[in-house]
Amino acid sequence: MKYTDRFFKFPVRMYDVESMIKVAMKEEEDGGDINNTPVNFAVGNKAILLKDLKSYGESYANEHTLEDALEHGFPLTTIYTYQGDEYQCPLNLKEFEQLVDKFVAEQEKQALIALNKTTSI
Repeated sequence: MKYTDRFFKFPVRMYDVESMIKVAMKEEEDGGDINNTPVNFAVGNKAILLKDLKSYGESYANEHTLEDALEHGFPLTTIYTYQGDEYQCPLNLKEFEQLVDKFVAEQEKQALIALNKTTSI
């Protein structure tokens, strides 16, 4: 197993800070509601040790409305780590949990392979 295989990898939203500042300034200037104002972001990847995963839950971003999320499901999953990091994953809760389960199954498979190698010597 490669060292990097030990990390749980998942997609994350990476927000454009300049875009976020512009949205905040617009709200301050005109008292406008930023809830539906899109903030620029790109989707990248994050890799963490699974033991660092503290919790996760359904969420939505400002380009969605609460009503849409309640009617159609929450489109994002927010991930929290023991280090205090918070990530927005563009997968819904079910998709994120499937990714975690697939990763754990592969880790268990690799552990059994390693165990079999040590016991067969």
